[in-house]
Amino acid sequence: MSMCYWMCEGIGVRCDDMYKYLNMSKCLTEIKKLFPDESIFDEYTSENFDCSEFDELMYGDFFQCVGDFLSQLDENGVLSYGDNGDGNSFCYYTPTYPWYIGENDPTSLLEARELVKNVVRKVCDIDEETLDKLIDDDIYEYGCG
Repeated sequence: MSMCYWMCEGIGVRCDDMYKYLNMSKCLTEIKKLFPDESIFDEYTSENFDCSEFDELMYGDFFQCVGDFLSQLDENGVLSYGDNGDGNSFCYYTPTYPWYIGENDPTSLLEARELVKNVVRKVCDIDEETLDKLIDDDIYEYGCG
C-alpha cells in the first residue's frame, strides 16, 4: 500500500472559514455563468437553491470542493485549489519564481490578496475588514491519503 502526499501552499482563503458568508443567490448566478449550457441548473432559482443543493454541487460532478468552485471564478486563471485531507478546502495563489510569472500573475502580495478577495466577493456577503482577516498570507497545509 502506498501513500499520496500533496501541499496547499500560498496566499488564499480557507473555505470553511468563509462558508458562513456565502450568498446562495450569488453562488447560483456564478455557477450558471460557469456552465451556461447545463440544463440541470434550470431547475434552481434563488428561492429554492440552498446550502444542501450547493453542497451537492460542490462535491459532485461539477466541482471537487468549494475551493475548486472559487478557483474557477478567477478571471485571471492563476488561482489553485486543494484540500488538507481533513475536509477543509483552500483557494489560493501559489507564489512562483520570477522567471515563471505569467502575464496574469500578481507581482506583489497585495495583488495576490486582491485576486483572492475578488473571487470571494463574487459569492459572499462580507465586509472588507472581515475579508481581510480571512485571507491567509501563509497557507501551508498538506494532505495525505
